[in-house]
Amino acid sequence: MEKKHYEVRFHDMLAREGCIICGSAAQIHHMMRPRHRYQFLVLPLCEGCHTGYEDKSKLAFHKAKATWRHAYGHEAELYFRMRGQLNEVGKWPEQIENDLVGWLNSGYADRIYLEQSVCHI
Repeated sequence: MEKKHYEVRFHDMLAREGCIICGSAAQIHHMMRPRHRYQFLVLPLCEGCHTGYEDKSKLAFHKAKATWRHAYGHEAELYFRMRGQLNEVGKWPEQIENDLVGWLNSGYADRIYLEQSVCHI
């Protein structure tokens, strides 16, 4: 399944914003599976904070999830913090917000996943 044009723009914008942890150049971390269905549930993470295959100097999410979450917070917490920051400066896309709200209201949202974080919409 191809990404919608606004999803591509959203991912590009997040990558330009930089890693949510360290500010370095970012790639997109998908928070939910299947990825094609949840293109709005993503975080910008640098390679070191994301996979750590090349940059081994950082704590990588995919190498130590529990330790990473203890150090930086749950992905949902970081997501909603990022959403708030981008919304304050007018960068949070309306179409992404609509996808998020629709998902949360659909009954498909993983309530346990969201309840693990300390954030609220």
